[in-house]
Amino acid sequence: MNNPTALIRSGLDSHERAKLNPGTFKLAALAAAPSTIVEISEITATATKRRDRLHKMRSESVDAVQNHRDKITAEYADLGMVEHESGRGRLDTLGATRRKKMLDSAVAKFRKELNTATAEERATLLAEQRAAKETLNLVRSAWTSPVAILMLDTLGTEKRSACTRDLERAGPTELENAIRESVPTGNRELAAACLTRLDSIGKESRKLVQFSKSRVAEVMVGAGFLKAQEAFGLADLAFAQSELAEQEITGKSASANQKIKIGMMRAELETKLGKKLDTDGNVVEPEDDSVRYTGKISISESNRRWFAEHGTHGTGGTDAD
Repeated sequence: MNNPTALIRSGLDSHERAKLNPGTFKLAALAAAPSTIVEISEITATATKRRDRLHKMRSESVDAVQNHRDKITAEYADLGMVEHESGRGRLDTLGATRRKKMLDSAVAKFRKELNTATAEERATLLAEQRAAKETLNLVRSAWTSPVAILMLDTLGTEKRSACTRDLERAGPTELENAIRESVPTGNRELAAACLTRLDSIGKESRKLVQFSKSRVAEVMVGAGFLKAQEAFGLADLAFAQSELAEQEITGKSASANQKIKIGMMRAELETKLGKKLDTDGNVVEPEDDSVRYTGKISISESNRRWFAEHGTHGTGGTDAD
């Protein structure tokens, strides 16, 4: 594959990527990175599906291995005899350590054969998860606040450029009127231009404008900001759970620290989003649609009230893309 951007979008294959110099790779990665809430949400949705597939494979593997262990134990008990280094003898005459070693050896052989059958699929799933994680990390910093989202969403558009030119000499009163016009109409380009102009006027002039950058951005793209944070959080959890699932499939038990870490990730995400997650890490949607958002990432109540007075336009963030 010769096109660097197409290469990145195809899954960041490590062998092909090695053929690119670092500068070319970085530019290609940025060009291929998601730029809308929809794209980020799609990456997260796909990542959770891969995680769920690995969880299913882990459950099937654990059950199959346990069933095989039980079967061997039952066979030994039925026969009452077993081959060992010193010849034939009753199973109960062997020491507990020796019996355990024999069972573990048989189980390990079975697990290896079982895992070989799924090795290629698991390797592909994990490679895709790591590539998705790398892709999201490229753009994560651009989605840290409503202001960042609003400015990114309208960057380079002709409409925003025109609005910026129109407001080039706007004073506090004219600027505030423009802000009041942008919100009820959902005009994000005009809102972004207002923020740009707000940065360029003096401190004393800014005090005369009723609305701050954060307030304007929150009411314009607050919902998009919440969706972005939810998508990043769920993706991070899915990536960590996928790695742990692979470890457990290969027979390595999760350490206490690993379990605590993932448990804390889930708990913090529930608190942050104000939503419940099931044991796999999927969002449990409330039965009552009227349940309000209660998470820590929120739009201030004063901004909600102000926004309610100006209509319902503009809350979709970058969803319209």
